[in-house]
Amino acid sequence: MSDQCIKCDECTKACPIVAVSNEKEIWRIFFGESMDIWNCSSCFRCEASCPVNLSVRDALFIERRALKKSTLPQKFIEYFNNIMEYGNVFEIGEFVNERRKNLGLEPIDFQRIRTELKKLLDDSL
Repeated sequence: MSDQCIKCDECTKACPIVAVSNEKEIWRIFFGESMDIWNCSSCFRCEASCPVNLSVRDALFIERRALKKSTLPQKFIEYFNNIMEYGNVFEIGEFVNERRKNLGLEPIDFQRIRTELKKLLDDSL
């Protein structure tokens, strides 16, 4: 836990993951014995509710970035590869744009998504 945390539990009250878990404290879920850093939904409610402007999400992402790709569960490697390729955790292709076109929606620019994601990743390292 951050030294700056005043232990007011506002982040715990705001976290949707706490609401559906058996734990009653946000830091125990993400940084306790099990250290399940993959449960964060990136909703930013922790940060919005924190009176000292801390972010559990940011702390989790620092931990995630520190991991080597080879130590990740295989499913996460697949998700990461799909995000880089398709801009989505699920493999999607041009059939999505056909369906969107039939619904009167704009096509998804997969190349733009890949380019933006790669730039974001490069900027964050």
